Amino acid sequence: MRPLTLNTPKAMLPVAGTPLMLRTIRWLKLYGITEIGINLHYLGGRIIGCLGDGTDLGVKIEYSPEEIILGTAGGVKRMESFFHEGTFVVVYGDILTDFNLGKMIDIITRLEL
Repeated sequence: MRPLTLNTPKAMLPVAGTPLMLRTIRWLKLYGITEIGINLHYLGGRIIGCLGDGTDLGVKIEYSPEEIILGTAGGVKRMESFFHEGTFVVVYGDILTDFNLGKMIDIITRLEL
């Protein structure tokens, strides 16, 4: 992705003028997910600078800066105090998707019974 990522984290690269992370937050919000934890590493300050606390987007964002890369499971484990009882989803910030998250959550919820 270089040179695009020299000064911009992959999650903030624009697609049709809108950063990937902003598209992901809007997608999550469509499914009623308004409490979002974001794991930060490379140029994390740029993500915070763009998204703030999420108020302007109608969500609540909590950040978890990661000095040493812990991997996906390590990042989730580090944020375990953020998670409440029940189902949660983990989404990479540098992907573009529009699949039916509601359907997946319904299936997982039924499996938990």
